[in-house]
Amino acid sequence: MRAVYKIFLSVLIIAVALFSCSCGGESSELQETTATQVILSTKATEAQTTEPMTVQETTKKTEHATESATEKDVSNAEKGEKTVALNNEYTTRYQEVNQVTYPTFVFNYPDNWSVTKEECDQQEELVTLENDGGASVTFLHYSGELQGGGSGVYMNKEEISKVASSQFVPGFVQATDHSSLGEFMVARIKTIGKLNMQTDREYKEVDGNVAYAVLPVSEEGIREGVRRAISGEYTFWYSSTISFTASTPEEFTPQEEKEVIAILSSFRIA
Repeated sequence: MRAVYKIFLSVLIIAVALFSCSCGGESSELQETTATQVILSTKATEAQTTEPMTVQETTKKTEHATESATEKDVSNAEKGEKTVALNNEYTTRYQEVNQVTYPTFVFNYPDNWSVTKEECDQQEELVTLENDGGASVTFLHYSGELQGGGSGVYMNKEEISKVASSQFVPGFVQATDHSSLGEFMVARIKTIGKLNMQTDREYKEVDGNVAYAVLPVSEEGIREGVRRAISGEYTFWYSSTISFTASTPEEFTPQEEKEVIAILSSFRIA
């Protein structure tokens, strides 16, 4: 009887142990499942939080870009600067008037500029544009090479730099190929030195006037010994002497600079 009781007690202890292990395993699985759900929930929350931040940052960038563009427009308006519209076209007449074989040139200009001088004969063609402020653009075609002229007292040192590309592309004049002149530019010409030939040995530095001209890019740099007016000094040889320049008695306004650069840049062969 005692033996039977011992066997029953042993079976009961084993059963209790197995039941405890089973409950412990289920508890661990439950804990792991709960932990996984918490992690997934946290990640989902982070994703939801990040997306609004990204949209917010994009909105801020867009607002900043819009503000910058608006500020730029307001700045230009305050300066009184306007877009340059070249609504008018001028065609040179040397070939037509003199009945010779020579290229015809064309250039454009805005409505607030007008042709104030037109002269054309066998020796030269001279065309002048002016605005109400006294600024002028001059086209000169001289049938030969310019000789002499200029001041007998003063010489200038001038800095030549490119400010825009030119539409002028050199080619043939009858059988003469001028393509070796290379690329052309609209040049800014700034007087940086002045010398009195009667009293000075060296140039004195000055903050002088600015002018503009259509020239080969190869002309960039410093030019000394300048004695002629802009239209007679800054020329190029195209089987005749050609110059297309802009000047003003005082200083160009920012708007005038934009306009003369646009006019000079439009110079081309018809």
